[in-house]
Amino acid sequence: MRSDAGERTLVMSDGDLTGLVARAMVSRPGETVVWLLPRSGTRRRAAAKAQGAALGFETVEADARQGAFAGMPEELIDLFLACRSADRHGCDRVVLPACRGMDADGIYAVDSAIADVGRFLAEAGVRREPEIVTPLLDLTTEQVADLALDLGVAMELCWWDGRFAGLCDEGDPDAERWVWEGAMHRACRAFGRRERVFESPGSPIATD
Repeated sequence: MRSDAGERTLVMSDGDLTGLVARAMVSRPGETVVWLLPRSGTRRRAAAKAQGAALGFETVEADARQGAFAGMPEELIDLFLACRSADRHGCDRVVLPACRGMDADGIYAVDSAIADVGRFLAEAGVRREPEIVTPLLDLTTEQVADLALDLGVAMELCWWDGRFAGLCDEGDPDAERWVWEGAMHRACRAFGRRERVFESPGSPIATD
């Protein structure tokens, strides 16, 4: 995913592996802004900031939710806020690192948000609508894991790693970590990779 000279890119992130992979795919780190999703908890936000620092990206906080969002899908709210921040930070492109694989309904929800966001941006007085790209949308977790191995991303920078264990957050970090460890093991088998994937304590992937 290349960026033209002078083009700035905003990458949406919640500290997960998908956002880390999307950032690693951007060819001009100095022209990239990492945007923290507003629904991210303390642990996810710390991870996203650590990822940005490790890759040399500027990290910005999401704008406060100002506007009539009642009844709007979360995908649309997040995308609207990201595009509004992109306009304020001079970004020409927004990277939405959603990974839905074979989930047709999930892909439709993301596509619908992209189709609808322009109207809400115009109503909010946003001067320009950025290009929105979804490089991981139709990939499976195994394909994203394979890509992560190709790019050499540091999984320990994801929110479910033990380095962020002292911070509170929603969700189950062990379950999320095991999802991606399992995906990496399956990717290694499916694509004939020789990498040894780390197995965290208690991981069920030994019998995967």
